[in-house]
Amino acid sequence: SLSLTWKQKGSASLLFTLHSNTPEQCVFSCESGFIRIRSPAHCPTQVTVSKLVDRGKFKESVFSFALPKLPQGQVLHYPHSEGMMYQVQAVESCLMEGKRECPEYTLDESLMIMRIMDDYRAQVGVVYPSERSTCSLS
Repeated sequence: SLSLTWKQKGSASLLFTLHSNTPEQCVFSCESGFIRIRSPAHCPTQVTVSKLVDRGKFKESVFSFALPKLPQGQVLHYPHSEGMMYQVQAVESCLMEGKRECPEYTLDESLMIMRIMDDYRAQVGVVYPSERSTCSLS
């Protein structure tokens, strides 16, 4: 598990594993309610927004998103992976328009996420084989 805290902005708790099947959902909570991204979280088709009405009572709005049609002959290995086609289409569109980054996911955001992941890996001692030096100085 991983806990993140941003000064004056909030915190996050993450649980992930390769050793079991998890509900694979994301929940974002605040003082006004919460947002639940339904499973599978990597390519959801439904989001529920729950707005606080009264203590313990919420008004829910459910938003559904259809998955794009998979090109003929494509094979998937994970549920809803055809949802990744939205990312591919966004990149293709940017390339055709001569853009060097997608406005939906900027280079700065990508680098920030990589820094968080690198910091977490360093704290728990995860080192990838490509990061190990294979030469020695004698």
